[in-house]
Amino acid sequence: MNQETMEARVARLEEEVRELRRQLYRYGRLLQDGGPLQAEAQPPSSQLQAEEHSGARPSGSHLQAAPPPGSQQIGAHPPGSGQQTGAHPPGSGQQTGAHPPGSGQQTGTHSLAGPNQAASPPQAGHLEAHSKEGPLAGAPWAGQSSAAGAAEPPLAAGHPAAGWSGASAHSGAEGRPGQPGAAGAGAGANSPRPPVDWERQIGQIWLPRIFIVVLLIGVLWGFLAAASAGYITPAIRCWIGLAASAAMFGLGVRWMQQDRRALAQTLLGGANGVLVLTLFAAHMLYGFIGPAAAFALYVAAVLLFVGCSLRYRSQALMLAAGVAGALVPFLVDSVAPSLPLFIGYEAAFAGAALLLSYRFGFRIAYVLSYVLLLPPMLFGGVSADEPGERWLVLGALLLHYGLQLGLSLRDAEFAKRPERQGLLLASFALNAAWLHELAGPSGYRWTIAALSLLLAGAAFGFRSLDKDRMRLYAAASTLGWVLLAFDAASYRYLGPVLLAQGVASLYLGLRLSSWMQKTAAAATLFLGVGLVLNAPIREAWSEETFGWLALLAAWAAMYFLLRPLRHKELPGGPGPLLLWSGGMLVLVFLTQLTLVLAETLDPDRRSLVLSAVWVAYAVALFAIGLLAHKSKVRAAGIVLLFLTLIKVIFVDLPGVSTAVRAVLFIGLGVVGILASRLLYRKQQE
Repeated sequence: MNQETMEARVARLEEEVRELRRQLYRYGRLLQDGGPLQAEAQPPSSQLQAEEHSGARPSGSHLQAAPPPGSQQIGAHPPGSGQQTGAHPPGSGQQTGAHPPGSGQQTGTHSLAGPNQAASPPQAGHLEAHSKEGPLAGAPWAGQSSAAGAAEPPLAAGHPAAGWSGASAHSGAEGRPGQPGAAGAGAGANSPRPPVDWERQIGQIWLPRIFIVVLLIGVLWGFLAAASAGYITPAIRCWIGLAASAAMFGLGVRWMQQDRRALAQTLLGGANGVLVLTLFAAHMLYGFIGPAAAFALYVAAVLLFVGCSLRYRSQALMLAAGVAGALVPFLVDSVAPSLPLFIGYEAAFAGAALLLSYRFGFRIAYVLSYVLLLPPMLFGGVSADEPGERWLVLGALLLHYGLQLGLSLRDAEFAKRPERQGLLLASFALNAAWLHELAGPSGYRWTIAALSLLLAGAAFGFRSLDKDRMRLYAAASTLGWVLLAFDAASYRYLGPVLLAQGVASLYLGLRLSSWMQKTAAAATLFLGVGLVLNAPIREAWSEETFGWLALLAAWAAMYFLLRPLRHKELPGGPGPLLLWSGGMLVLVFLTQLTLVLAETLDPDRRSLVLSAVWVAYAVALFAIGLLAHKSKVRAAGIVLLFLTLIKVIFVDLPGVSTAVRAVLFIGLGVVGILASRLLYRKQQE
């Protein structure tokens, strides 16, 4: 098969794909318009190839079989309707796909003359020319226009052919290599991301957002100047604010319908702010409305803009409405404020914001629902005098956390969203701090223990159902037990307790392959090691000695757990690093313990005893290396033996007699020669 034949076949396949996309679009539009469906009969691919080779059919075109009497073709309307290509319902009076007279092009329409007349497909260059006309550039219907020249709108969400049309819309203007439309064919899954249009980002998105604020500030200054001059009475000021808010809201809705989302969102958010400020002025500054009416109007305004954010799927509007809703109780001048009513409103609003943000996929608003709950709860916690009022504050926080847990239990995709994972863990820690301050020691411990057990049970329940949620619950439960250890354990035993929890968490993280669990284990071990190292041994049998023994045991456990791991930046794994650092920790422990036990001796003799202990440790390391066939352990013993020799020469010798010096050097010489002899025999074997 030569190259020309291959290119011809590729061209035919590309043409068939384009024709299939056009017919899928017409099929979907007929489904949407409720028209009758009748598939167009297409000759098989083998027949097409035979006709093209024989010259009976032009290459790249499609024949249409005559439909049965009384039926309609897909893409055609009944005779007399005055329409072509089924893109509009009967009676619309539009011809989709028809070009103005004299253009000589009928892109995207099928001929109705007969069964053997082929409809010429649109050329790639023609598609590319149309792709520059509007927001539907690159879509399969980009070359089809009404009699007025308007492009076909995209399919609505949920349309039967929306997935096909959406996939086609990313393909761009298609064509063979070397033709004008070939540039758009690379917009598929493997094409590079298009460059950022900074002019659009700045000019259409950020410019209106910034200058709407500038405009509002200017209007506010002008308003203040006119008010101070006595031209505008308080009542007129409020009416002007309401009119401005209504005008901005109307323009925002209109431009949102025209798909000018950036400016429309800015106007709707500005309308929200102007309306809330107007109600604040009418209530707090001028006293035109009472507290109950002001509260009701505030809530109505917030609900209005929440509805707009949900209708237009705008997270920015949801954020603005969330901030305004959280501030509502602070904008009401009540004679007898009620703390339970205040906390109940804030808890209900934060819970509703959480659920709506979850339902509509607003990631930032999902996290903000908890962040906006914290300042009111701080105010409520400071104002609470009775234990019942403090538990109201804690109940609002625990309600929000319970909603998060409920959503995580019902949604299999919950643990795959980082903002939801992060909020579940972060809010657990912050709620624990609130519990510690407001619930007292007993309430704090029981509540944290109950939550930790609940999370551990959830992790166990999902062990075979959902690995992601199991890892999330296990990490949260580990966090709870660590927080409980900080409060329940004595400071002297806190280090060993954290070391034990860290080793258990590390084992669990390795078994579950959970980075969250490993991170929690690393943080717990870091705290435990720091607490133990910060408490030097002062007595032979003390809490500090127990802490050092726990540290050495934890280090050995980490060595056996992490030894099999390998990493490209650490080919040997963390095992050698843990082994050498563990050997140094043993040396530090023996040094501290020896100095404590020899405390009654004079300094020179204490130094000699310490040197003897170092020699014994070096011999032990050398013997372990020989028996276990570990060259690095033997090397550590030899290095320690040389360090002991240096210590004896520069530290011990000046303060001892000649006889003691002789004993020291004879002992070190014998040990060194024996070590060398044993090493030589090992090499011979």
